[in-house]
Amino acid sequence: MFCFKYRNRHLEFNSLLLLLFFSISIFGQDDLSQVDKFISTAKETKKFDLVCLDNFDGETIYKYFRNVSHLQNLSFPEKIPSSPIFEKETVELPEIYTKDGKSLLIETYINNPAREKISIEPQFSKYVEGGYPFRVSLWVHSDYYRGNLTIQFKNSVFGVQKVNMGSLDFSGWKRMEKEFPFLEKKIRDKTPQKEKFYFSSINIEFNKNQAPAQIIIYLDRLSVLLEKFTEYPGSEVKDSWGLK
Repeated sequence: MFCFKYRNRHLEFNSLLLLLFFSISIFGQDDLSQVDKFISTAKETKKFDLVCLDNFDGETIYKYFRNVSHLQNLSFPEKIPSSPIFEKETVELPEIYTKDGKSLLIETYINNPAREKISIEPQFSKYVEGGYPFRVSLWVHSDYYRGNLTIQFKNSVFGVQKVNMGSLDFSGWKRMEKEFPFLEKKIRDKTPQKEKFYFSSINIEFNKNQAPAQIIIYLDRLSVLLEKFTEYPGSEVKDSWGLK
C-alpha cells in the first residue's frame, strides 16, 4: 500500500512538472519579456502614454468588407484570452484594461484564399492623439490559418501606414505586437497638431497555402503605445527597442 501511494504521489508530482513545462512552452520567456517591456514603458507616464483603441466589448460598430463573398457573422461573444500574459496586462494596467468578458468574432468562409481578403473598419474614426505611435499590440485567436494580419492607420501628412502584425499560422490566443512603420526623426520635425493618426481598419490577407475553409477569428485589446509630444533631452524613442 505504501509503495502504491508513493508512486501515485510521484506521478502527481511529475504531472505537475509537465503542466508547468507546458505552460512555459506556450507562453515563453520571449513573450513574457516583451509584455514586461511594453508594460514598464507604458508606466513611464511623463514620457509615454498607452491608449486602448478598442477593447472589443461591443460599443464600437464595425463595417465589414470582403472582395468576393459575404460575411457570415460579426459579433461580440463572451470569449477572452486565457493566459498568464493577459492576466498580467489586466493586473498591471487596470486603468487601461478591464476584463469585460467579450471579444470580436469574425466568421466567414474562404472559397479562393489566394484572392480573397477580409477587412473591418470602425464606423467612426478612432483618433490617436497626444503622441507619436511606435508600438501596436493586439490579441488574436487563430486556428493555423495561412494568412497575414495588418492594422491600418491614416494621417494627413504621412498618408496610409500599415502595421504588419504577422502570420496567423498558430492555434489559440496570441498577443501580437509590432513597431509602428517608422521611427525616423522626420516625424518629429512636424507640428504635433498635424500628427493626428487614426485607426482605419484591420485587414486579413490569405495566401495560396490556405485551403478553402471556414474561418473563425477572435480579436481583443487593440492598443497603441505613444511617445508623448513633450520635448525633453533624449526624448526620442531609439530604434533599439529590441523586441520584434
